[in-house]
Amino acid sequence: MSSSPPPNGLAPRNWARERAARIRRDSTGDWGQELVTVVEEDIPNTFHDPLRQWEARAEIFRLFRLNERAYETLRARVDGGRVHLLPTSMSVASQVFQPVRWSVAEVLAAEQDEETHLPLLGTTTGYFFRGRSHLLSAKPKTGKSELVWQSVLVWRNERVLYITEEPLKEVRDRLRRLRIEPEHGEHITIIPALQAGLRPEQILREMQDAAFTVLVLDTVRFLMRLGDETNNAEVAQAMSSLLRVAGGRTLLILHHARQETSGDVVDQPAGGLAFSGGVDVSLLLTSQQGSERRLLLRGVRRNGRVEPLIVQWHDGGWWRKAKQTPCPLRSSQSASVT
Repeated sequence: MSSSPPPNGLAPRNWARERAARIRRDSTGDWGQELVTVVEEDIPNTFHDPLRQWEARAEIFRLFRLNERAYETLRARVDGGRVHLLPTSMSVASQVFQPVRWSVAEVLAAEQDEETHLPLLGTTTGYFFRGRSHLLSAKPKTGKSELVWQSVLVWRNERVLYITEEPLKEVRDRLRRLRIEPEHGEHITIIPALQAGLRPEQILREMQDAAFTVLVLDTVRFLMRLGDETNNAEVAQAMSSLLRVAGGRTLLILHHARQETSGDVVDQPAGGLAFSGGVDVSLLLTSQQGSERRLLLRGVRRNGRVEPLIVQWHDGGWWRKAKQTPCPLRSSQSASVT
């Protein structure tokens, strides 16, 4: 498929939609080779600006329900023969190539992916879900970053990209307080985005790297440079960009909670409701009344419940599930996924 410059003023997403329509119209059933050609050759030859290339690529992936991992599978299978077009899995990261349009019968007949959990504090499940998007909100200095760090450190079967607003010195001090050895974090890559001066579009490009299975953004307001976090349109645009780039990988977005406390988890993130509206799981971390050493974790998720959990600060610098005694990092369950 030969590439040609887009007409004057044609945006990358419009170009991608036109090219996707052409693939469907001209294809005899095996779209794999043509799609790979568009992504690998046509987009770079048509758009020289990396951001415009990313926009066109992201739109192609959205239209064909692919993420980076699924695309790499598709590209590897193109050389081996035809690519399946029948939907066999509801997962966006499925190992087969899927169409955009589904009939009701196809949706009901599709196989359900087994839901897997990523351990919280090494042992507890039911809060972080592999392949889902999460929003964790808490008031400043409550302990949300510490809680997430303690969790991702034991996800040794994952590849974690941790993008933080903190400078490297603060990250180093935090890891030293947790008494972390270098080998404990071999699966984690850290980007001090504000210290590096990264703009939101540069952060999104870093998140595109298909080598990472878990993406952490700490915190969304500063990293995405939200001018008015009460503006739902601005928030929704930033959140949709993050969800689109995550593309079926595990996404953890950290955010601040309102100063005033209500009983509704969805209402508690500071700013507009669009923070909670787009994610699969919304979690809220609050201090238990009368105790700075105990936190309450509550949440809501699509099609399910999140049981409240109390975590307690123990001497030695670790949050742990109340009444839990072993250090999560050194627990024999630390690398398990149920």
